[in-house]
Formats: sequence, C-alpha cells, structure tokens
Amino acid sequence: MRFTLIIFFIFVSYSTWAKLNIPTAVTTLPSKQLEKSKLFSFSITGGTSEDNFIQEGVTEFKDALAPYSENIVALYGGEEAPAQEDKICFKKNILSLEEAKIYGREQEFQKLMDAKEELLAGDVDCETLGEVIYPYMFNEEEAVIRREICQKAPTPDEYANSLNVLAQWDALTGDQSPVKKGDRLYLSLVDHGLQEGPETWAIYLSDSYDSVTNQDMENQIQKVMNKGVKAQYFFDACYSGGFTEKLHQMAKTQKQAHNACGISTSTSSKMGYSEDALIAAPFSSQYNKNLKHYKNPLAAMACSLAQDPVNRAQSTLDLVVKDYLAKKEEQNATEPCDPELEQILGKENSSVVQELGRFLEEKANPKDRQQLLQAYEDRFMRIYNDCDKQDNDAEQVVQKLAQKQCPQNPSAVFLYQDFLKDYEGRSYALKQMMQHQEMLHDENLGQEDFELYRDNFCCLARDLDGQEPEFCP
Repeated sequence: MRFTLIIFFIFVSYSTWAKLNIPTAVTTLPSKQLEKSKLFSFSITGGTSEDNFIQEGVTEFKDALAPYSENIVALYGGEEAPAQEDKICFKKNILSLEEAKIYGREQEFQKLMDAKEELLAGDVDCETLGEVIYPYMFNEEEAVIRREICQKAPTPDEYANSLNVLAQWDALTGDQSPVKKGDRLYLSLVDHGLQEGPETWAIYLSDSYDSVTNQDMENQIQKVMNKGVKAQYFFDACYSGGFTEKLHQMAKTQKQAHNACGISTSTSSKMGYSEDALIAAPFSSQYNKNLKHYKNPLAAMACSLAQDPVNRAQSTLDLVVKDYLAKKEEQNATEPCDPELEQILGKENSSVVQELGRFLEEKANPKDRQQLLQAYEDRFMRIYNDCDKQDNDAEQVVQKLAQKQCPQNPSAVFLYQDFLKDYEGRSYALKQMMQHQEMLHDENLGQEDFELYRDNFCCLARDLDGQEPEFCP
C-alpha cells in the first residue's frame, strides 16, 4: 500500500480546533432512498506489496459491502506470488509485544521499543537510530519484526493482473452487463504507487511491471459515466492523489460530480505510511472497518483521518475546495472586487438594477449554503471529532526524528529531504476542515461552485444502502 516515511510537526492549538464549531450532538438530516438502484462492488488488491496482500483486506472489503451489494468481484495477488500448493504465504509486521511473544520475537521487538522510548525521551544516539529505527522503518529484511501468514491462493481468474482487471471492467460496463443506468458502483484499488511522469501516476497490480495508471483509469471511468452509473472510488497507494485529481477533473468538466467521486490515501505529491510498531498510521487498515460502520465513504474517511495523524488523505470534495481557494486567491490578487459586479456597476443606471438582480440570483442561496454546511459538520467534522482519541504518540516520534541531526542513512535521505521538513500532523485535517467552512461561509460563493461542492458531497455521503441527503439532486 505504501512506504515508511514521515514529516515535520506543526502544532495546532485547541483554540484553532474550537473555531471549527464541531456540533456536539448528532443532527439527523432528512434522507431519501434511491429507487431501483443496485450496488456492484469491485476490489483490486495488487500483489507487489506484502502489507497490502493480506486476506484481512479482502475480507474486510467483502464484510463492508456484502449486506448491500448485488455482486462483489475481488481480485488480489499477482502471478509472481509465492505459492505453496493452494496457499500463498507472506510476512506481516508484528505490532505489539503480546504478538511478538506468541511468535518468539519478543527480544527483537523489545529492542525496538527501547529505542523508541529513547527517541521520545530525546536521548537516542545516532548509532541506535541508524541500526535499529531506520532499518525497521525502511523494511530492511534483517530488522523488520514479522510473522508469517498463509492464505488461500487466488484462482487464475482472481489474480489482480491487468488482463483480469480489464476483463472485469468490460464485464461491468459492456452491453451485456447487469449494471444499468442509475445503479451504483463501489471500486477499491490498492497497492504500491508512484508518479511515472508529469501527469501520470500508477498503482501496481500483479508485479512491478504490471500497473494501472490514472490515464488507464480515465478510460474505464468514462465508460462508467457514459453508462449513467453512480460510482464511488477508493485509491490506496503512495501518490494516489493523482487518481483522485484525474477523477475530479473529469467529473467537474462533464458535470458528473454527483455520479463520480473518490478518496485517495495520499496526495499526488506524497508517499503514504503503513502502520507499524513505531508509528500508528492506520488509515488504510481502518478504512474498510469504518466503511462498514458508517456505510459511506465520507464518514469512513473522517474517522480514518482522525485515527491517523501521519497520512494526507484527499477526496474529490477537498479538490473542489482547493480549486475554489485558488480561484479566490487569483481574483484577490488581480481584481479589487468581483469583476462581473464591477462591470455591472459601470453600466447605465437603467440596466444596473436588472443585471444586479440577475447577478445576485447566481450567488448560492444562503439557506442552501447553511444546509450544506450543517450537513458537512454532521457527516464529517462530528465524526472526525468522535474518532479523534489522540491516544498514540505517532506525532511525537515524527517530531523527534525531524529534530535529529544524525548523519543521513543512505536509505533515509528522502525521509529528511521530502517528508520531515513539512510534516503537518493533525493540523492537515484541521486546516482542510477550516477551508471547507470558509468556502461554505462565503457570501459571494457562486452557484456553479456551490453545485459542484454539493454534488461531490452527495456522492461521497451516499450510503451503501442507497440512502442520500434529501437535498441532493
């Protein structure tokens, strides 16, 4: 799913958090049921990453979707996966001392925990950092404390290779497909990821030579759009924000945000961090559990983000806000006021009143904005607050690593150069939520921007059982 790397700490005070005005009680928003809409589910878990290639991930996906889904397709593993008869065996990180005792790795695990305590106390030496902590973080085989797990091997038709992936996509979108206009699709794509070019991001499939790019996904997403299917996507990989950005641009351009939305576990410029014994970064491992509990991607993201202070998850809804802020900054830098309003006020008096009325009508209705703001607070911010127990020391570990001035381990160079310098911790999520509030409080928010936000919200907040907020189009 991801790598192991981290970034510089930014403190956010309680007063900043208080400004978010998170509701203390659940507000029951009116909902409506999509009529005659079936849910189809598609899970693709590649075979190049051992921390992804676990039966729990596939099982939890099925557990979350099975009560609502007409059909579930799950592809996993790769053609090069080591097989023992009908099983595939791999290594999984040991996360607790209790687990280490069971598998006879107590001594090695305790050594790591001692080094972690020294780091938190501020007196770890560079030798310990280089010999114990860095190798563990970078999954060097001799340092990583793992246990072996064996699971059922996929059948040839279940392998997550590009041949099977494309075949299943065609089965979903073809003329003979059971998926019809108005039906729903939930797709999950998981494995290692990378940026291959200026506008190209990839997620591995069966091996490091077999991958799917955001350009490949564009063709498949377009087929789903053309079919009139309401689709939700989840991309779990380093740099997976390249996929949500492509999805956002397609939905925005074609005015399909109500039918095409998604979440990625990282932005297009950042790697991701997997959960281990040093740092609790469990967005990926918790997401399907939270999806099962809350039944929609927006709430699952909110809870997973609160449980993980390291990774920078991103949704298409966040990208709507990002575009709004960029446009607003550009306008503020070049125009003293709204250019269209300035043009209207410069006209003859006889036409000003009429055109000003039209101009104001194009602004988002304050009542509509307030309703959507309340929905965002209820469906995202409140859930984030409920899930934010702040009971791990991940941020402190990252902060201490950022402060160390040890000679750089060759395998850890990028840790300092690209991650430790701008680690945001929980302030990343808090800043995101404040920006959403800023947009929805903007009295000059245009109707087009409002509708794009509303449609994205409705798509991400749509429950697996087909329920969605009543105000959704």
